Amino acid sequence: MLTPTRKIVICCLMMVLSVCLFSCEKPKQGKVIVSEYDFFIERVTKSGFELCAKGKVKNVGEVDVKKVAVTGNCLSCDEIYKYDGSWVISPDIEKSAEQQPVINYIPIGEEEEFLIKNIAYAPVKLNQLPKDIPEEIEVVVVSFESVSE
Repeated sequence: MLTPTRKIVICCLMMVLSVCLFSCEKPKQGKVIVSEYDFFIERVTKSGFELCAKGKVKNVGEVDVKKVAVTGNCLSCDEIYKYDGSWVISPDIEKSAEQQPVINYIPIGEEEEFLIKNIAYAPVKLNQLPKDIPEEIEVVVVSFESVSE
């Protein structure tokens, strides 16, 4: 008589344990990467140039994503205007919509293009060209939201 009760208790415990294990499953998450990018220089005034970037971001996650913000950072740029063609950034100023574009929606496995303006600025004297594109520069995904199923 003890054996059937023991079997029932063990079966109940196994069912509770299996329910606990399956309920601990991680929710699906989005993941976005910068799949390609290219930097270019654009003249904006007679005495100034902007460093810009264009490229693509790809959704490599398990769910669709929205509000993907991308930006460029110049790690080797100065913070002082010299008017000699050196690249300058303003670290204390919040980035504008042109400096941090937002892509509204990217489905799973798809790519979307972006264009980042004014990553850095090169003030120059008249008829002078800026220095080459800085070496320590990056394009990063700042933020995104996963779309709920």
